[in-house]
Amino acid sequence: MNQALWIIFVFMSGMGFGLLIKSISDILITRRMKQLTIDDVATHKQEIVFFALATGIIWALIAGQDGLNIQSIANMLLISVALMIALVDLKIQKIPNELLLLVLVIGTTLIISGWPGGHLVINIAGFIIGFVIFVLPAFLGRGAGWGDVKYAAVVGFCLGIHGLIFAILMMSIAVLLYATVFLVRKKEDLKKKIALGPFITLGFTIVLVFNLAA
Repeated sequence: MNQALWIIFVFMSGMGFGLLIKSISDILITRRMKQLTIDDVATHKQEIVFFALATGIIWALIAGQDGLNIQSIANMLLISVALMIALVDLKIQKIPNELLLLVLVIGTTLIISGWPGGHLVINIAGFIIGFVIFVLPAFLGRGAGWGDVKYAAVVGFCLGIHGLIFAILMMSIAVLLYATVFLVRKKEDLKKKIALGPFITLGFTIVLVFNLAA
């Protein structure tokens, strides 16, 4: 199989996994919001197309850059789970603990596999720093929720100190742009809590796709 066909195969596989992500996310949402049914959350065609295409493109980028090995597959799975977290948090502003645990398990596998970004001391330090950075705003009720704190800590563990800092930088830029473009127009919306999960996922994904963790 030549390179082009190989990338197309990975892209299509990623799209299929993206459809699975959407289905699992819908189930997690309905389990936490009893007033919703699968039909309430599963009929948004734009979301389905977005997750299929996003996952396919990300998988193809990683495979084209690193080939297929335990590390690249772990990266693909990490990003896929992160996308699930983003969708659930965006919908109901809750981050399921089971998804965070899954990120932690996959991240641990990635670290012990010999991944260049895997240095246990640095990863543990990333966990602590991620927790500390987000815990104060959560404690004061300013923006971050406790789910965001746990998510940031897990991301810090997976990426290490430098990767976490870069992810937070990307997240901060995205939040600022979001606030500028979408919220300033309606000042009353600025009082509402912003779901940070999608923004953390964005920073996490950028670092993993471009191998910026260390």
